[in-house]
Amino acid sequence: RDRHSFPTRRSSDLHIATFARRVQEDTGAGAATVVRAYAIARESYEMRATWSQIEALDTKIQASTQYEMMYETTRLLRFCTYWLIHHQSGRLEIERQVSRLRRGLADLDAALPAVLSGADLTVFESRRAQYRAANVPEALAKRMASLAALRSGPDLVEIAENAKLPVTTAARVYFGVGTALLLDWIREEIERLSVEGHWQAVARTTLRDNIYNLQRMLCTQVLTESRQRAPEQALQTWIARHQKAVDYLRQIVNDMRSLPEMDFATLSVALQAVRRMAEG
Repeated sequence: RDRHSFPTRRSSDLHIATFARRVQEDTGAGAATVVRAYAIARESYEMRATWSQIEALDTKIQASTQYEMMYETTRLLRFCTYWLIHHQSGRLEIERQVSRLRRGLADLDAALPAVLSGADLTVFESRRAQYRAANVPEALAKRMASLAALRSGPDLVEIAENAKLPVTTAARVYFGVGTALLLDWIREEIERLSVEGHWQAVARTTLRDNIYNLQRMLCTQVLTESRQRAPEQALQTWIARHQKAVDYLRQIVNDMRSLPEMDFATLSVALQAVRRMAEG
């Protein structure tokens, strides 16, 4: 095969045996639970279609770009697999979960990037430009740029279900909260942490899970307190009601942003400040 060729079929299912072992080690879940959660994630995001689009680019773009795209799809599926194990343990009926998640995830995907703001929008635009420059077709470039935001999809499906709102309405509030409270910046800094060894990788995963859980909690608070208002109005009303706490959190995070680099301890302090905000 030449330098453009890409053997995706042999790698598209995450090398599931190796993946399953890692998830079992990290979560304590049984092999059957891991495989079911992975299958739900793959089908809910309709990832086979994305893999087929990537495969169709054999000899048309650099193989390194195809490998990168495959890697990004596996990151999303890994994230969702962990989410399902943590949030839906004991309720991993594949057909029921896929039916429950797929439509909401598709609605969210279609609404991107319109529902994004702040760092989330910046990430989307940067990644779409990167894939366009690599000659990836427009629709697939947009899909790949959406993967980071789609990590929040399962949470948003549940938020929307509980609030009896469209996923897109919940998403505007969710990402708006992330921008207003600088949670999007914290999350990006967590992603940038370098890790050495298994336990630092576990620690980074824990920080990441925590920031997603806290953003979910805060979004739910906004929707609960301001149920009858449009998303932007609901968020502004909530911020005004909690202005002192919001300003305090923003000040802490802005102080951290002036530091030359982030580390685990500093980001843990940031998460503690967010938790006080969410639980206060």
